[in-house]
Amino acid sequence: AVVSTQSTGGEYASKVLMSNCQKPKERHPLAITTITRNSASYIKEWIEYHLLIGVDHFYILDNESEDGLLNILKPYIEKKTITYIPWKDDSYRDAQLKMSLNTQ
Repeated sequence: AVVSTQSTGGEYASKVLMSNCQKPKERHPLAITTITRNSASYIKEWIEYHLLIGVDHFYILDNESEDGLLNILKPYIEKKTITYIPWKDDSYRDAQLKMSLNTQ
Protein backbone atom coordinates (compact mmCIF):
# COMPACT_ATOMS: atom_id res chain seq x y z
CA ALA A 1 0.00 0.00 0.00
CA VAL A 2 1.11 3.55 -0.64
CA VAL A 3 -0.03 6.51 1.44
CA SER A 4 -0.28 9.64 -0.65
CA THR A 5 -2.27 12.83 -0.36
CA GLN A 6 -2.60 13.23 -4.12
CA SER A 7 -4.87 11.48 -6.58
CA THR A 8 -3.55 10.08 -9.83
CA GLY A 9 -3.88 11.99 -13.09
CA GLY A 10 -4.83 10.94 -16.59
CA GLU A 11 -3.15 8.24 -18.66
CA TYR A 12 -0.95 10.71 -20.58
CA ALA A 13 0.24 12.40 -17.38
CA SER A 14 0.98 9.02 -15.84
CA LYS A 15 3.21 7.97 -18.74
CA VAL A 16 5.10 11.25 -18.73
CA LEU A 17 5.64 11.22 -14.99
CA MET A 18 6.65 7.57 -14.83
CA SER A 19 9.31 8.13 -17.45
CA ASN A 20 11.00 10.71 -15.18
CA CYS A 21 11.22 8.63 -12.00
CA GLN A 22 12.99 5.38 -11.12
CA LYS A 23 11.04 2.40 -9.92
CA PRO A 24 12.03 1.37 -6.41
CA LYS A 25 14.24 -1.73 -6.24
CA GLU A 26 12.37 -3.17 -3.26
CA ARG A 27 8.68 -3.38 -2.47
CA HIS A 28 7.40 -2.40 0.96
CA PRO A 29 4.13 -3.43 2.63
CA LEU A 30 3.39 0.14 3.72
CA ALA A 31 5.31 3.15 2.44
CA ILE A 32 4.79 6.90 2.65
CA THR A 33 5.80 9.37 -0.02
CA THR A 34 6.25 12.96 1.06
CA ILE A 35 7.76 16.15 -0.23
CA THR A 36 9.39 18.36 2.34
CA ARG A 37 11.44 21.50 2.69
CA ASN A 38 13.27 22.70 5.81
CA SER A 39 11.62 20.20 8.15
CA ALA A 40 14.71 19.19 10.15
CA SER A 41 13.20 20.46 13.41
CA TYR A 42 10.37 17.89 13.40
CA ILE A 43 11.10 15.22 10.74
CA LYS A 44 12.62 12.70 13.19
CA GLU A 45 9.52 12.77 15.39
CA TRP A 46 7.31 12.43 12.30
CA ILE A 47 9.29 9.42 11.04
CA GLU A 48 9.37 7.71 14.44
CA TYR A 49 5.61 8.15 14.87
CA HIS A 50 4.90 6.58 11.49
CA LEU A 51 7.30 3.71 12.19
CA LEU A 52 5.38 3.01 15.42
CA ILE A 53 2.06 2.76 13.58
CA GLY A 54 3.37 0.36 10.96
CA VAL A 55 4.97 2.30 8.14
CA ASP A 56 8.09 0.43 7.05
CA HIS A 57 9.53 2.72 4.39
CA PHE A 58 9.59 6.39 3.43
CA TYR A 59 10.22 8.04 0.07
CA ILE A 60 11.29 11.54 1.02
CA LEU A 61 11.60 14.11 -1.73
CA ASP A 62 13.62 17.03 -0.42
CA ASN A 63 12.71 20.32 -2.06
CA GLU A 64 16.07 22.05 -1.59
CA SER A 65 16.10 22.14 2.23
CA GLU A 66 18.63 24.48 3.81
CA ASP A 67 18.28 23.45 7.46
CA GLY A 68 20.39 20.28 7.68
CA LEU A 69 17.56 17.90 6.87
CA LEU A 70 19.84 15.40 5.17
CA ASN A 71 21.97 15.07 8.33
CA ILE A 72 18.85 14.12 10.31
CA LEU A 73 17.83 11.57 7.66
CA LYS A 74 21.25 9.90 7.25
CA PRO A 75 20.79 7.20 9.94
CA TYR A 76 17.46 6.20 8.35
CA ILE A 77 18.96 6.23 4.87
CA GLU A 78 21.82 3.99 6.04
CA LYS A 79 19.28 1.52 7.52
CA LYS A 80 17.37 1.66 4.20
CA THR A 81 14.26 2.93 5.99
CA ILE A 82 14.28 6.03 3.79
CA THR A 83 14.78 6.49 0.10
CA TYR A 84 16.04 10.08 -0.16
CA ILE A 85 15.37 11.94 -3.39
CA PRO A 86 16.69 15.48 -3.92
CA TRP A 87 13.90 17.42 -5.59
CA LYS A 88 14.52 20.70 -7.37
CA ASP A 89 11.10 21.55 -8.64
CA ASP A 90 8.07 23.41 -7.36
CA SER A 91 5.77 20.80 -8.80
CA TYR A 92 4.70 19.09 -5.57
CA ARG A 93 1.71 17.30 -7.04
CA ASP A 94 3.74 15.88 -9.91
CA ALA A 95 6.42 14.58 -7.54
CA GLN A 96 3.95 12.73 -5.32
CA LEU A 97 2.21 11.35 -8.37
CA LYS A 98 5.51 10.05 -9.75
CA MET A 99 6.33 8.15 -6.59
CA SER A 100 2.77 6.88 -6.13
CA LEU A 101 2.66 5.47 -9.64
CA ASN A 102 6.02 3.77 -9.27
CA THR A 103 5.39 2.15 -5.89
CA GLN A 104 2.07 0.50 -6.66
